Amino acid sequence: FSSYNGTSCGNIIRLNANGSVDPAFDAGTGFNNTVYAIAPAAGGGTGDIYVGGYFSSYQGLPHKGVIRLKPDGSPDPGFDIGSGAIAVNTVRPAGGPEGRVYVGGTFYSFNGVPCNYIVRVNANGSIDPTFDIGDGFSNWVGAIALVPGGTGDIVVGGMFRTYDHAVVDGIARLHPDGSLE
Repeated sequence: FSSYNGTSCGNIIRLNANGSVDPAFDAGTGFNNTVYAIAPAAGGGTGDIYVGGYFSSYQGLPHKGVIRLKPDGSPDPGFDIGSGAIAVNTVRPAGGPEGRVYVGGTFYSFNGVPCNYIVRVNANGSIDPTFDIGDGFSNWVGAIALVPGGTGDIVVGGMFRTYDHAVVDGIARLHPDGSLE
């Protein structure tokens, strides 16, 4: 969407509890393409949010697939993903004090590094090398959820048949190191 109730918004807007536009969140020209996922940054207390989608720019500047926004709608310069990924379907903070975030979608690489359909990035946007997916998924990732209980495990859903050559048929549970449960 490009507008909400007559207000131009560039595919993202923040509303007050009564449905009115929150003027404190200024997205400017916003995103140049579709937003598919929004998630609060780790801790939730900062007001920062992760946004993922099929965009290549935000406010006219290059931001490819995922971005962290400050509470006022400005990009967080402390989160630099480089060339990122063109098609992000889901973003999910990993939990914990490190501030890492999982990114899933329809991509084969992230910032030029092969990572079939899923990657975990550090709080600064760099790829977390401790999340080793091997050959990754055989098709796109559409959803990522944290498993309750504090194990750090995630459940991943999508259109894939395999994960690192093991048959998983659309759903897989991964440990924090990227290994399959």
